[in-house]
Amino acid sequence: MDIEKFIIIDLNKLDDFIKKVKCPKCYYTFNCVGKRVICPNCKIIIKIKNK
Repeated sequence: MDIEKFIIIDLNKLDDFIKKVKCPKCYYTFNCVGKRVICPNCKIIIKIKNK
């Protein structure tokens, strides 16, 4: 495997993008990054709205 095939992400720079989300089905609260996420508890897809 070549190291060039991987993308390195600096997690310290993601602080601006991390959102706290509450699942509408099971009310589990978790942190996420992105516009669509999967609840780790009940496995439904949640679309994140821009505020």
